[in-house]
Amino acid sequence: MSKEGPTWGDLFKYSGIVLDIVIFAAVGYIIGRQSGNEILGTMVGTLVGTFIMWLHLFYVAGIIKSRKR
Repeated sequence: MSKEGPTWGDLFKYSGIVLDIVIFAAVGYIIGRQSGNEILGTMVGTLVGTFIMWLHLFYVAGIIKSRKR
């Protein structure tokens, strides 16, 4: 009895969790650069990315259930 490994879909699902903070920090930096305050933009982007990462993690772990009918 061999157990199957993770699929490509699982790979993208889990790697997305890791990249959430980095992507939002980069977007925050770009937005902050336009307004002349890169540090504040990066900090806000990092905080938002951390929040989104936790939501994404809970969704993937099954703690947050999607309602499919």
